[in-house]
Amino acid sequence: ITRRISAYSNSSNSSGSNAVHNAKSVADVQNRGPSRIAKQLNMQRRGRKKNSRPAEVGVVDGSQTIVRLPRGGVYVWTKIGPLQFGIPPETVKDSMNLGLDVPTVFVVPRERFNMQMGINVSEIEFPAFFNFFVRRKQMTLVTYQDCSEDLHTIMKEALDGPEPNELFVDDEYSIFAAKEARDARPDHIKEMEYFREPRPGTPAIKVSNLIKFAFFNALGECHLENDVVIKDESYGFTVLQDDTVIAAISDDEAKSCFFPEPVGPLKPAESEHSCATSAVDSSSLSTAKSRPSSEGGSMVLDCEVDEVKSTMFEIPRFGITILGNSHGFDPQGSTSGFVIWINGQGIMVDPPPHSGELLKRSGIQPKLITATILTHCHADHDAGTIQKMITEDKVTLMTTKTVFNSLLRKYAGVAGLAPEFLRQLVNFRPVFIEEP
Repeated sequence: ITRRISAYSNSSNSSGSNAVHNAKSVADVQNRGPSRIAKQLNMQRRGRKKNSRPAEVGVVDGSQTIVRLPRGGVYVWTKIGPLQFGIPPETVKDSMNLGLDVPTVFVVPRERFNMQMGINVSEIEFPAFFNFFVRRKQMTLVTYQDCSEDLHTIMKEALDGPEPNELFVDDEYSIFAAKEARDARPDHIKEMEYFREPRPGTPAIKVSNLIKFAFFNALGECHLENDVVIKDESYGFTVLQDDTVIAAISDDEAKSCFFPEPVGPLKPAESEHSCATSAVDSSSLSTAKSRPSSEGGSMVLDCEVDEVKSTMFEIPRFGITILGNSHGFDPQGSTSGFVIWINGQGIMVDPPPHSGELLKRSGIQPKLITATILTHCHADHDAGTIQKMITEDKVTLMTTKTVFNSLLRKYAGVAGLAPEFLRQLVNFRPVFIEEP
């Protein structure tokens, strides 16, 4: 992967490769771009961090201002409600598990894609879906105007599907397909028109009703309601309330992502020096204890994660291994994904995020997975696919041309990489319906 990124970066003239941003400099603010190839290459050369929950699961001071979330990102309480910095996959499950309100305001990190982990840390789909369909609220994204165009495009395709000229349904049936199968092929355009029709009590299902943007100005400041201000600093972000700094979040914290351990709800702090610790289930492999933090007298939840002892997995000639059997809004369940075993080889279907870790915990070496099937491009199905593409050896990806091109467009917009480069990371095997 390092060689491929190096070759690509040497042959590309990327307009997004900028110097370190100084929020006070108008020129630097205006020239900021998304993820930068040179920085991604440096991260690859430094190596990846261990993919596990951080030692500091939650940091809550006496007034319960800050929580560092198990999957990554930082949750900040303000008088206008919670703000969240960084949006890793399944992040709404963290808030639900910890007994927190799912935020309506999310700050997009400077680097929208964590190349070390192969994870999209600006996954706006499910926070938007949760706020709109469950809470009947609109999500606010804090970012720069040039970044908003990419995010709007990604959200539109997630909600509406590909544009008509990017649908190749007629070409995706095998030459052996029966006439009855071809006649029954779906009309995606009509389906989406029906889906977008307003329902009683629900606004029209369109991007502008799900998300809105709040932009940083030329000085790197975003002014929200009631004198709450987010400032883009050279090292990350600060949150001001009534002209007082109440939180500081580094770039590394904003783009963080981890494999989560089980945690319970945060308990209210009893005093200035009490800790809102997580209730850890007795069957969990983790033990928790609180300790004073060196940062402003807040308390830190220490988690000493016991070593997971995996047993040897006996590969069946034919069988299925379930990695997840739930959906994106279930706080206790993992997103659906499974492995099909055929003659000792594994084919992973819609790998969940951190699927390599899930395999290891089942005693399965990831190298036993020889191919991946992707059914469609929603974040609960494609997040693990792109992670495997970035962090593992070249994989075989089996899906339709429509889905594959949608995947390339989506993550080209997220990571700032050309679709042609992403295409080189996989052996694409087109799927044809009714093919023997």
